Amino acid sequence: NSVITGALAMGNFGLEKAIYFQLILLGVFVVATLVGYKLISNVPTLLHTPLMSGMNALSGVTVLGALSASASLFKLGTAGIVLSAIFGSLAIALAMVNVVGGFMVTDRMLGMIAKKKAKGQSVIYAASAVAGAGLLAVICCMDVITKGAGTSARDWVYLAMAIVLSLGVLLGIAMMGKVAYSKIGNRFSAICMLLAIILIIVYGNGTSHIAAVWTLYIGLALGTVAGIVLAKKVKMIQMPQMVALLNGLGGAASAIVGAFAMLGVGTGFDAFSTTTSALALAVGMITLIGSLVAAGKLHKILPQKPVVYKGHQAMTVGSLCLTLALIVVFAAIAALSGSGKIALGIDLKAFCGIMIALLFVISGFFGYIFAIRVGGADMPITISLLNSLSGVAGAIA
Repeated sequence: NSVITGALAMGNFGLEKAIYFQLILLGVFVVATLVGYKLISNVPTLLHTPLMSGMNALSGVTVLGALSASASLFKLGTAGIVLSAIFGSLAIALAMVNVVGGFMVTDRMLGMIAKKKAKGQSVIYAASAVAGAGLLAVICCMDVITKGAGTSARDWVYLAMAIVLSLGVLLGIAMMGKVAYSKIGNRFSAICMLLAIILIIVYGNGTSHIAAVWTLYIGLALGTVAGIVLAKKVKMIQMPQMVALLNGLGGAASAIVGAFAMLGVGTGFDAFSTTTSALALAVGMITLIGSLVAAGKLHKILPQKPVVYKGHQAMTVGSLCLTLALIVVFAAIAALSGSGKIALGIDLKAFCGIMIALLFVISGFFGYIFAIRVGGADMPITISLLNSLSGVAGAIA
């Protein structure tokens, strides 16, 4: 779901009205959700824990949005370069830790389960290597292939590559439905994710020269190294809390990208953009704080028993309602003021900054108050729920 929506969201297909593209995104979101449900329902119980880690890695597709947003910031002068170097690199790094760490942790867990060599494994790996090399060649030679054919041809090549890589990820998930092929499926999905990142940089370089934005590579390098170190050093008994931690980092990346979008970086102030950007920030913060609480409980840093405060239910419902109200208020006022249809007499940038701060605090508080009352024994279920929220946040972002 996240990969398909995220990959298509980066495109620019020359549609005359933004509403058409928005309807396409919503359609993809719904269809991908149904396909994802069908694929996941076929995964055996034995693979549920590594599956959560693998899906966690896929929610790191937020890195695609982070790359685009960071590149857009870079073009806004000195202040934009500073913001890109700090917050843009941070969003990319957090997402990359989630991607790299998630796939490597999943690979380690599957290595303990799928010990037997799968039938035709060598052939599958060889075919995957050839297909990956072919796709990489097409991606890197995109400009050469479409030279003289106009930007529309380049957009269609990009769209074709995005669809192929998305289907590749789905194929990898489907392969996780069988224990013997689960490890191959995880690695297949990881290759598709890597190619998707390269696709975004190559395609974006032709439209906005993002390959020259040096701040991108800081985040990519830091996130990759951190993900490898975390995945290598974590003990098998600590895998559940590691999955929760990586899930939280993915939520943080989505929240940062959502904040960029709320400021109008890489997007506009239409109703669709303002609503989805605020949702991405809120869901990302709920995922981050809730996952950190889950990891803390599993690692015995926080009490494993349910923690219930006086008026806990009222605080939970109140913070959720306030979060939803802030999203509605921001979407309405920002859309009206940003479109210029109604002169509200407010400083739009200041208003966006205030709403970002409020959403950070209120949605983060809801994530804490929601997760802290869950006991340690029920945390795997909570982590699974937060994992799905991370995917939603990634898709929206």
